[in-house]
Amino acid sequence: MEEKKQGLLGTYKCLALFVVMMVVAILIVVVKPMITGEKKYTGVGNSSIGGEVKVEVRIAKGEITAVHVLSHQETEGIGTNAIDVIPGAIVKRQNIDVDVVAGATYTSQAICEAVADAMTQAGLTPAEIPQPETQAPVESGEFGALSAGTYTAAAQGFHGEVTLTITVDDTGVITEAVIDAPDETPELGGAAAAKMQEAILANQGKDIDVVSGATYTGNAVLTALNDCLTQASGSGGSASLGEGTAYTASAQGFHGQVTVTVTIDDAGTITGVQIDAPDETPELGGAAAEKLTGVILEAQSAEIDIVSGASMTSNAVIAALKDCLAQAGK
Repeated sequence: MEEKKQGLLGTYKCLALFVVMMVVAILIVVVKPMITGEKKYTGVGNSSIGGEVKVEVRIAKGEITAVHVLSHQETEGIGTNAIDVIPGAIVKRQNIDVDVVAGATYTSQAICEAVADAMTQAGLTPAEIPQPETQAPVESGEFGALSAGTYTAAAQGFHGEVTLTITVDDTGVITEAVIDAPDETPELGGAAAAKMQEAILANQGKDIDVVSGATYTGNAVLTALNDCLTQASGSGGSASLGEGTAYTASAQGFHGQVTVTVTIDDAGTITGVQIDAPDETPELGGAAAEKLTGVILEAQSAEIDIVSGASMTSNAVIAALKDCLAQAGK
């Protein structure tokens, strides 16, 4: 009987504690705002990577007391890095003039844009949307100064073609980079593409690292980037494919036909190479085809070495290339 009483007493204590906690929660949610004058405002910003970012901003007596991101579609581990940092920084600064998070520039700006929207509703004056440090035009390395325009190139990723489009303004600065990798695995290749897209803008095309765990996608982006920069600097690449005559030939690879198209100008220079090996294994034959594109442009002949581990694909490329050169009388 005594044990039963003790048990009931324990139950009552737990219930009492629960009631107290609920009362405290209600006081915090309902009474505190009434006392402090805290109000909630919802703001919306837009990221060119993930889309709409919605935030809740709490303001009391003209001060920002809290910032919460309510919804977003940013990439986990990339854009979400900004979500972890920017709200707290805004509360600390009491405005949106905070540093953007490296590698998550667009998400950082979208959060600040949303908070600025909420601040305006509350009658506060937001600072300007933060921008990353002004980038210098690409002028060093193997590429010269870039010409204004939009440039597109593609390369083979792990599962399919990866396309990159960059936009260069009148000062030679890359102002936009869009990577389209529809066939890559979203959590690996897709995430890598998003991260490298940010890196291209932040580093202006220089010193871009391949994302760990997504080597093929990363290498495809780099290959396409080099092609775009080559076009923009006026030193060849896909922009020269129309400056001459194109010749096409095919040969049998390991799994299927390998097609090579070369463009040769009036001076007899190979100005463009495109290798299509859709049936070859991506990590062997596909990688070999991608590598041989640059080798052919450099060698300016079919006297090139086969890629180790992909002999049949390499021999097919060489055979098709010799056919193309024979057509051109070269």
